[in-house]
Amino acid sequence: MMLLCLVPISTIAQDFQRGLRNYQAIVNGQKRLDSLSPDEQREVILVYRATKDVQDDTGSTECQSAREEAGAAANESLGYAKRYMQCLENGDLSEDCSSEFRRVKNAQGDYEGAVLSVRSECQ
Repeated sequence: MMLLCLVPISTIAQDFQRGLRNYQAIVNGQKRLDSLSPDEQREVILVYRATKDVQDDTGSTECQSAREEAGAAANESLGYAKRYMQCLENGDLSEDCSSEFRRVKNAQGDYEGAVLSVRSECQ
């Protein structure tokens, strides 16, 4: 028997945002990784892994352009994810949030394509 653990999307987004804030603080020398709780360390490591390939830059114009497009796609995806979370959190059972979910799914596809472009342009 398989046991599924469902975590609210809002919790995942909050954890990611906290991880991103801590990651930026570490990069800027404001915090040290070993001063964070184990959960915060895990979040920072996940952010680092997610951005590692994008940070490897050859310096070419094509690479820089691909990175900018990936950043824009990530922001768009995050915006749609927030709208989807808000729809779910509203608890309006007359709305099934399918249009918001479709936008999230499409934006994720765009983001995946943008990340592939970064990988091919920034080698």
